[in-house]
Amino acid sequence: MNSIKDNELNYLNQIVGRINSLSKYIIDRGLVINDVQDPKEIFAKVSDIKRLLGNNNNNLSFIACLFAKQYLLETAKHVFDYDVAEKHQGAKGLDIDIFPNTPEKRIIGEIKTTTPYHIEKNDLGASQRDSFRKDFKKLNSTDAAHKYFFVTDKNTYEIILKKYKKELDDDVKIVLLPS
Repeated sequence: MNSIKDNELNYLNQIVGRINSLSKYIIDRGLVINDVQDPKEIFAKVSDIKRLLGNNNNNLSFIACLFAKQYLLETAKHVFDYDVAEKHQGAKGLDIDIFPNTPEKRIIGEIKTTTPYHIEKNDLGASQRDSFRKDFKKLNSTDAAHKYFFVTDKNTYEIILKKYKKELDDDVKIVLLPS
């Protein structure tokens, strides 16, 4: 990806640093749990992993935003200058909100890194559905020239196309990332 900004690269370097710390932890201390009956040992290992990785959902979300940016630039052929790292992951508002040159060209998008909770039923879980519908509402009610709903999981993508596409306006494009 040649359009990566310094802030985005810094964020990626932080993620890589966390992964390397986890790798070092595994090599130095191992993740083998000796006594499945000892919740303290299990808790200590899981807590260490959580601390080392930081907010992994935010990490995935950030990387998915980079995939979306790449898609918008290279596949959709939009022209803009946008730094994914400027918006904190988890902050309110649209995941992607770009105003290239004029508001009439506004590009918006919501991104889901969700894996379906009810994969065996070929459906989302109840809270996943609620979260998706909130994003659908944001996309449907926001005025923009280009609207995207990005997902990173193939099963989620197929479920959206089969069961939920009708809840999105026709001008919202559903995209499986990375693409």
